[in-house]
Amino acid sequence: MSSTVEGSEVELRAHVLQAFANAVAERGYTEFMASFNPLAYRPEIYSVYRFNADPRVRAVIDFLLLRKSVRAEGLDEALGDSWRCLLELSLAELDARGWATMQGLALQYHYGILFFTDAGMSRDPNVYFGDDSIALFPRIYVTPAQTALDLCSGSGIQAMQLARSAGSVAAVEINPRARRVLSVNAALNSQEHKVNIYGGSLFNELPEGVRFDVVTANPPLVPFPDSVRYPFVGHGGADGLAITSNILEGLRERLTARGRAHIIGLTLSNGARLVTEDQFRQIAAECELDITLTLIAHLPLSESSFWMRGLVGTALPVAGKSRTAIDSAFADVLSKYGATHLASCYIFARCGSGRFVYQNFARTNKDLWFVSG
Repeated sequence: MSSTVEGSEVELRAHVLQAFANAVAERGYTEFMASFNPLAYRPEIYSVYRFNADPRVRAVIDFLLLRKSVRAEGLDEALGDSWRCLLELSLAELDARGWATMQGLALQYHYGILFFTDAGMSRDPNVYFGDDSIALFPRIYVTPAQTALDLCSGSGIQAMQLARSAGSVAAVEINPRARRVLSVNAALNSQEHKVNIYGGSLFNELPEGVRFDVVTANPPLVPFPDSVRYPFVGHGGADGLAITSNILEGLRERLTARGRAHIIGLTLSNGARLVTEDQFRQIAAECELDITLTLIAHLPLSESSFWMRGLVGTALPVAGKSRTAIDSAFADVLSKYGATHLASCYIFARCGSGRFVYQNFARTNKDLWFVSG
């Protein structure tokens, strides 16, 4: 296992983390979390509904989800001493007065998976979680006889979904902090023996010659001007494909003969056609991949549109530039590509003869990741 914790330490960590996970579920934390729409991740609403939760679970919600300081004896009453494994792993701290606080992480629960991520909507997250993290789930199908690879794994939520059925899973994450949290999450879900964790960029640190039946990736995908700093986990280059194209170009050497890849993506369009269509066609032909691109929506990127305001807003905390300056840089990119819209899509790739086809479901759809009508 290529993770941050080796050998007997992994076994110990797995044991205590699984006891913690059971205590969390028994207290009702997962019942609370399961009440919220998993397809629309809006962490700001947790603090509102916390007041309507079972009083016996509120201290756990405050500590694990809202990052509030909570008296240690209150957590002992709610969870026994199982939560103290978080102190041993430096995921939480306990001050001299007996108050415990999480260290920048929150415990999420979606589709039966418990996992730590950066808390709330972090300015520049290392362990990212958002709507796109869940959107890839319905496309994952794998059997016990198959091996899987999750690229840009982050918290490992896709790797954990794969590990439920796959024979083994390789999870690749370049960020050391995210890798450490990923290894904790694998143990938390009793998948530490099945999920092998690697560092490095994309395929670089994987064992030479190893191929996979299923590959998933939620790469940095936001189309954003290269001249403007954007959170590392999201910056997909000016057209959104800076990382995605590298994944596609390396796939043929990593897929089995009947293997397949599922990648979530954003790019630019003119409201009808992707500005990156020729790039997809070229990659398919040169890499001998059969690519099916499922187009979900064209979303307007005028200066005052909801989507443009949202993209610029997520850049403001880290960009070091004014909204006006970012708007101007974005306008230059849109002009360069002849683009007017943000296009959401999924990429399904297999070894083949270079065929590229659309499944165009955009029409009048206004939802980002799923067709609603």
